[in-house]
Amino acid sequence: MENENVATAPQGQEQKVEEVVVEESMMPKMNGWYLAMGIFLVIAGIAALVSPIATTMITNVFIGWFLVFGGIVQFFAAIVNRKESGMWVGMLMGVLAFILGLMMINNPIASLVSITLMMGIFFGVDGIVKTFQSIAKRPPHWGWMLTSGLISLLLSAMILMNLFASSTIMLGIFAGIYMLFAGIDIIILYSVSKK
Repeated sequence: MENENVATAPQGQEQKVEEVVVEESMMPKMNGWYLAMGIFLVIAGIAALVSPIATTMITNVFIGWFLVFGGIVQFFAAIVNRKESGMWVGMLMGVLAFILGLMMINNPIASLVSITLMMGIFFGVDGIVKTFQSIAKRPPHWGWMLTSGLISLLLSAMILMNLFASSTIMLGIFAGIYMLFAGIDIIILYSVSKK
């Protein structure tokens, strides 16, 4: 009997139930750590905007150390998993990442252009993903997500069109803007999830 009632329910009601379920499933479970991370990103973004040259150099050195440690891990992971195919490729990639990381740490200014290029590509991909997700999925804070995506696309275009001039100061400015908007995005998502 219950099945018959469900089957003969008006189509508008079924749609409304589906929309509510989808909207609730789109909201992630968020605790206080998300709010803390959002606040930290906002503060870090403001600090980066206050001192963009220092931020550029710190970003460069941080990526260098990341590559050094990542290269070591990849090298030894390839040895540990030597029974699997691609051991030599994994070892080679680990060595290359290690060398590249050391070069970036020892000569951060020379590597700024390549990092700025990577940052421009990252902002572009991030902007495309956020823009399409906000339009296609329409989460509760989709307007802010769309704005954040468009800003990332604008930052990407500004970096890539003026790559050499961007490499010394603009990378720090853009990193600051990105962290600021990412932090605000997380704070808004947290506040929406608590309603």
